[in-house]
Amino acid sequence: MRVSRVWSLNPLAESTGKSYMMRRENILVVDDTPESLSARILEDEGYEVQSVISGERALCAVSILPPDLVVLDIDLPDMDGYEVCRRLKADPATRDVPIILAGAVSETDDKQLIFEAGAADFLTKPCHRGELLARVRTHLELHRLRHRLEALVDERTADLQESVEHYRQLFDKAAIALDEAETGEVLDGAMAPLRDKAELAGRHQKIIPSLSAPFLLLVDDEENVLNSLVRVFRREGYRILRAGSAQEALGMLAANEVGVIVSDQRMPEMNGVEFLRQAKGQYPDSMRIVLSGYTDLQSVTDAINEGAVYKFITKPWEDEPLRNLVREAFRDYSANKEREAMASQLAVANDELSHARFLLARRGDAAGVDA
Repeated sequence: MRVSRVWSLNPLAESTGKSYMMRRENILVVDDTPESLSARILEDEGYEVQSVISGERALCAVSILPPDLVVLDIDLPDMDGYEVCRRLKADPATRDVPIILAGAVSETDDKQLIFEAGAADFLTKPCHRGELLARVRTHLELHRLRHRLEALVDERTADLQESVEHYRQLFDKAAIALDEAETGEVLDGAMAPLRDKAELAGRHQKIIPSLSAPFLLLVDDEENVLNSLVRVFRREGYRILRAGSAQEALGMLAANEVGVIVSDQRMPEMNGVEFLRQAKGQYPDSMRIVLSGYTDLQSVTDAINEGAVYKFITKPWEDEPLRNLVREAFRDYSANKEREAMASQLAVANDELSHARFLLARRGDAAGVDA
């Protein structure tokens, strides 16, 4: 093995700014020709090269030491390169490893088959030094970029979750302090720090709403019931909307982001289940809770089975179980939103990766022409 001239940074350490070590990039060459031209070219360039002569040996080699990239001949004696490629892509341990398939002109003509097998690229044999090195450099760089982007997304997501939890704890402490102040359980001399905590709670409510701070929508045609519901949730820190009819509630849903809806079942013009069905159709992200008497259980059960209602609670309700149910609903709503946000971040990262791949492919094509 020749002395290496090609080195790579540890991709995770490079993305996080932590200490790292230099290492040689490892390439697996699978070719039934004992003295593979591709292997010699890559060794001359300074890569750490493993050479095997069959598909079975390739699968064994990657299980022992996963490579950074595979150059895989299509025409192998035991199983063809397409099958080896498919098996590597089906294995979670190796599915992200870029694979370049190599074959005669007739074999590489079927480009659809090559990419359907999971290959990142292809080469026509006999390989030209400039083209081989350009494609290898391109896909190694794409591989490093992918790892850096994934590490960055993981790091930012962890930071976000830590910040949200920190502010939630601060808000909980401030809310407890305010409760103590209202019930007269603290001395006047302690009111200054309590006011500071109240101010902190106010700032907290401005910060968390930046992550959406959705409303709690309470719907009932009886004013005294609405007042009772507001009293139940007054100290929970929610932004509360109240509506006296289903139509009024639909208007509020159109104008505000509502995380949780608590609706009475028995209302004139439109009952609670029908209202929540419409809410689901127009605003599917909201968590929908219905307050129902025992005589309405069948219609509510049907609505739950349809997915229109998240949960139901019987009337007359008990305050603490109702509070717990709404807390759970907001947690589920926030979890769904966080999953959507992460999916959006991943889509952006994939777009950036695709753009980087395009630029690197152009660079590789240019290098191949120069060679």
